[in-house]
Amino acid sequence: MSIHNLKENDRKTIINENYPSALSSIDKTALFLAAILDAMILSSDKRVRQNARARAIEYHGMLWILDRLVESSLISYKLASEKLQHLIKSNIVYQNNSDLITEMNRRLKEWQKHFEAG
Repeated sequence: MSIHNLKENDRKTIINENYPSALSSIDKTALFLAAILDAMILSSDKRVRQNARARAIEYHGMLWILDRLVESSLISYKLASEKLQHLIKSNIVYQNNSDLITEMNRRLKEWQKHFEAG
């Protein structure tokens, strides 16, 4: 991880860039930095992800992060399931997105097979 300090010219570029008004200044800065640093965006925010896609910036969300943690054996299937269930219960965005619910339930079912078998 590294820290990138914006210069005055960077700030002007962000202000003059054609970002949707629905994006926060932090979202715009993250998209700007991802583009100039050839970095990926980690966000579950739909507007940020849509804008990243439109700008050909690689993006991923919470499910991708959990997948990578499980695949790398950094967390167990059981812990990943618990964390995902907590996200579902505590985050209204996750609760109101039928596509996301389908993906989350698919992972929970798959992960449960692993920790019940072990």
